Amino acid sequence: MHSFVASARPWLAAGLLAALLLVAAPAPAASAVPTTSAVPVTSAGTVAAADTGSLTTTVRDAATGAPVRACVNLVPLDRDRYTGVTLGGTQLGRHSGCSGEQGDIVVEGVEPGRYQLFARPYDQQLHGLQWVGRFGGTGQRQHAAVVRVAAGATATAPQIRLDPPGSVTGTLTDSVTAAPAARVHVTVVPLVPHPKYTPDEPATDNAGRYTVTGLGPYRWPLQFFGSPFYAVQWSGGVGNVRRAQTVQVRAGQTVTFDQTLRAATTISGKVIIDELGNYSPLLAFNVVTGDLVGVEYPGDTYQLLVVPGQVVKLRCHCGHGPGKWHPTGTAFSDAAPVPVGRNPIVIDFDLTGTG
Repeated sequence: MHSFVASARPWLAAGLLAALLLVAAPAPAASAVPTTSAVPVTSAGTVAAADTGSLTTTVRDAATGAPVRACVNLVPLDRDRYTGVTLGGTQLGRHSGCSGEQGDIVVEGVEPGRYQLFARPYDQQLHGLQWVGRFGGTGQRQHAAVVRVAAGATATAPQIRLDPPGSVTGTLTDSVTAAPAARVHVTVVPLVPHPKYTPDEPATDNAGRYTVTGLGPYRWPLQFFGSPFYAVQWSGGVGNVRRAQTVQVRAGQTVTFDQTLRAATTISGKVIIDELGNYSPLLAFNVVTGDLVGVEYPGDTYQLLVVPGQVVKLRCHCGHGPGKWHPTGTAFSDAAPVPVGRNPIVIDFDLTGTG
């Protein structure tokens, strides 16, 4: 068995968050998503500098206390900000910063609100990814420390203490046919795949094999997405990450986690619109966590695969204006929850006059 590792590129700008590390097994050469191709999936107004705050923290090696170079993303708890994803990007918010030689990070111009931090070391062969906890790293977002940023003030986040990395390898199979699941992407952060550019994470090979590297030695949930054949799902075959089967990563070791990909429920319908925009995604978000759990690029109709056993909210960013939540409105709180069972669901979007 040959395993392939995606190159880490922490020096890239925040707009290329899809360059995180993550997977792989053999796949056709992947094209990096150009920054010019990123299209906002929701409109996010800018905030005047006087109405923003700052955040500061330091990055250290957990064992020695030596400064470490790393970048950090400020991931909002607010659902509307968290669901403001970008085409071809990861669901990590819009604020980020990187440390200098002494490990100091200052992020300025941050919108007031509550955030959790996701740390990405420069050298992911020496240190692993982590959600930043109060006293060290964690692989689960719900266990990350919460930092409140206020306008005109500087918030101090917990010190980021980086641990050595480990890896996860395994095989994905189809629950119906038991055949290997090829071309399925594996990640630890939800991603909006671009319909034209291959995600930076290579897919599983024809035997369904994958390898994820550069993870901190904690318990991690893994997310699998393989549209148009498989619904987005977390390890254990669930849509809610808090119910996922986590994988214990160990420093300097490779652990095995195999997954049978669960059969999906189809949400389908019509998209009625004056003019359909290029690369117009229809998105599903888990109601409890706000995580992206489904992506489809519709024409006059759509078929969105969603793993059953969860409640979702739908947004169609199909025109040239702000995306529209189902059945109406521009905010996550406006949307109607859609329980997803085993039976197909029909939901139409009428976006006439909103483009």
